[in-house]
Amino acid sequence: MSIASILALLDGSGGSEAVMRSAIEIGRDFAARVEFLFVEDPLESSMVTFSTEVSVGVLDELIRANREAADQRRMHVDGLFKRCLAQHHQQCFLKC
Repeated sequence: MSIASILALLDGSGGSEAVMRSAIEIGRDFAARVEFLFVEDPLESSMVTFSTEVSVGVLDELIRANREAADQRRMHVDGLFKRCLAQHHQQCFLKC
């Protein structure tokens, strides 16, 4: 069996590093190109259900906090990618 390309999805959670390492190992075993795609939930599942009674200030704060959390996860994935790339010297690509 021949694998030409591997696409691994990363969300910046604690399991992203394991996904990245596994994809790189499999890619190395099959001489496959490895691509990573950063995905995020546009509205965190932890966000409250909005109603007409929620003030604009509260809504703005929730959106800001959600955006900051997504930015932190994106930076985490970028750091993981750079470390793995330096360690494995394999043809890998990250798309955000």
